[in-house]
Amino acid sequence: MLQALKVSLHGSNIWRIAFVKELEGRDRDTDRAVVKWTRPSEFTPGWTGSVAVLVSPIEPLRPFRTATVADPRIQWFSPAAKGQKLLFKVIFGEAGHTDISRVILPADRTLGPLRKKNGESVWLVLREDNLTLIELSKISDVIDNLKIHLRAGSSVDSVTDSRSLLVVAPDAPGMKDQPTVFDIALGKENIHIDVA
Repeated sequence: MLQALKVSLHGSNIWRIAFVKELEGRDRDTDRAVVKWTRPSEFTPGWTGSVAVLVSPIEPLRPFRTATVADPRIQWFSPAAKGQKLLFKVIFGEAGHTDISRVILPADRTLGPLRKKNGESVWLVLREDNLTLIELSKISDVIDNLKIHLRAGSSVDSVTDSRSLLVVAPDAPGMKDQPTVFDIALGKENIHIDVA
């Protein structure tokens, strides 16, 4: 299994999401892109959406052991209120456009901005919201149908914190429908131990 999902929002305006073995990207011979798209038009003057990450609020029936991750580069966020999704959105503000409150909801939280050399700012926006019926259907499909196959004689307790990353994107992402990565927690119910 590949270890990471890498989102690349290149200055060339060719954007991509790809599964990679490592984030440093040393394996340049294989194109594991899940989706590629051209930077969309602004959704309102000065502001461009890019990609979102939806953290599912649905907990596994039989959770795995939690693995401890101690990496100072990672900032952890509290889970959403019960039954609510966390939705992280990356939004670009053209140079001179710094009042992000004009393009987000009042309850949204902002993290950022990061300033680019060209004067553009990049914002991470966090929203708590209800799942839509389509989102619920996609998450339920993964939880109900995805199986982690283990060799005969293995134990379900040998697995820690497994998640599924599902990339949902239209055929041609545009200004109003960017790709979304669904982060879905799996549990022991997703294990299938092969017969010897």
